[in-house]
This record gives sequence, C-alpha cells and structure tokens, in this order.
Amino acid sequence: NGQTGALCKSHQQPFLFLTKEAELHPRAIRVLGNMIYDFSQSGIQVFVSTHNYFLLKQLELKARENKTEVQCCSLRNIDGVIKAEFSDLQNGMPGNPIVEVALELFDQEVALKN
Repeated sequence: NGQTGALCKSHQQPFLFLTKEAELHPRAIRVLGNMIYDFSQSGIQVFVSTHNYFLLKQLELKARENKTEVQCCSLRNIDGVIKAEFSDLQNGMPGNPIVEVALELFDQEVALKN
C-alpha cells in the first residue's frame, strides 16, 4: 500500500523480523503477512523467522496471487544435522514438520465434520 511503499523507499536496508506472531489474532497475522510481502516487493530484503503456519500461508498466497518469487529457507534436523532447504513460496508451501502437522490437524477436523 501507499504507506508501506513510502516507508520502504525511504530506507533501503535489509529488514529482520523475529516474529512474536503467536500472540496475534490470525487476522492480524494476515495483515502482518501482507506488510512483510509489501516490504519485500519494494526492494527491501526481508528476513523473517517464524513457526507460524498462518504467516507462511499468507506469504505463499501473496506470492502465488502476484506470481512473484518469495524465497523460503526451512531448517530441518536430519539425524542430528541441521540442514537448510530452500524453496520458492510461489510454487506452494515447503514441506516441513510445522506445515505437515498443521495440515494433519486440518484433515482430522474436516474428517470429524463429515
């Protein structure tokens, strides 16, 4: 939006966001995701650290909707070794334990409603 764009153009430094979004309402997380996406599209390099499915999903939806690259780095512990896996959210959510458990819970809830 206009306010985010004006702020971004005035300050072209990398932006690091360590989220406390677990305390935010899911709708506020969507707004936060839109703001982070706007920052990234204005030329600011944005780094976000999160475990929040809703924030990742909002960023993925924005990337797919706008057909823009949004890089995601997922860290995994594989046999005691931390490995980085990179993906583009434009191509969908990366596979990781947080997303996998969130989807399992959603599938279980849908099954209970049927």
